[in-house]
Amino acid sequence: EQNNSMHLVARGTWPVRFDNGQIFEAGVQAVRGKFVPAIDNRLKDLPSSIWAGRGYDDERVGLHAVWYPQPFGLQAEWNWGTGPQLSAGLDAIEERSLQGGYIQAMYKDDDFFGLGSLMPFVKWQHFDGAIKFEANAPFTKVNDWEIGFEWQPVPQIELVTVYHRMDRNDVTRAPYENFRSDVLRMQLQINY
Repeated sequence: EQNNSMHLVARGTWPVRFDNGQIFEAGVQAVRGKFVPAIDNRLKDLPSSIWAGRGYDDERVGLHAVWYPQPFGLQAEWNWGTGPQLSAGLDAIEERSLQGGYIQAMYKDDDFFGLGSLMPFVKWQHFDGAIKFEANAPFTKVNDWEIGFEWQPVPQIELVTVYHRMDRNDVTRAPYENFRSDVLRMQLQINY
């Protein structure tokens, strides 16, 4: 971010506890500001506002909802907005629309055969818009799936295993082509 300006952020949530103890939360959030993306030397004829430090409109509004796992849970968030994005001709940055979010389902078993707490989950993530933190703010289309679990044999130890099926654009180098990849991630966390 090249202009060091502040963004205005607002978020409101409304949690509800039902008579059976189930907790649900819904809310709305918004962010607004100006953003100046980093530019590499391949782009020419950029608008002078970039170099003056004024930047591009960077605005989003979103909705979120969480049905906390007791034992079944759902979590979702979606946002819409406008931000800087590399043009289709790869020669200028423009203000363009964006939208995306995710939906995740999970199930929490606090006594998994006497072996601690287990929470399997599945997640779908979608995004159409620019990745403003990458040089030139290139466009990407994300359509990813994840499936995995978190296991806590004791409260101080967490093991997370995730299979991630990625379908998106390579935003690290032009011409920013689409790619598909499979990733297996494992993480061991010890809390003390």
